[in-house]
Amino acid sequence: IGAFLGGWLASTYDIRTPLYAAAGLLLTMTAVTATMTTNRRIEAALRDAAATGGPSRPESEDPVREGAPALS
Repeated sequence: IGAFLGGWLASTYDIRTPLYAAAGLLLTMTAVTATMTTNRRIEAALRDAAATGGPSRPESEDPVREGAPALS
């Protein structure tokens, strides 16, 4: 569908029009998903998952460094 619409836009208007349309769609979807994902929602989902026996959050303060080899 996207290829069809892109080809139609390019042949009807200009070769740059599908690129501008794609950029506008990408920015719009980024703004929409940014409003849907917050730290508060992520923390609530993690708490709910832990309460139901799902994957739990690591207890370590720095989960990236946990289990990493010591630098000498």
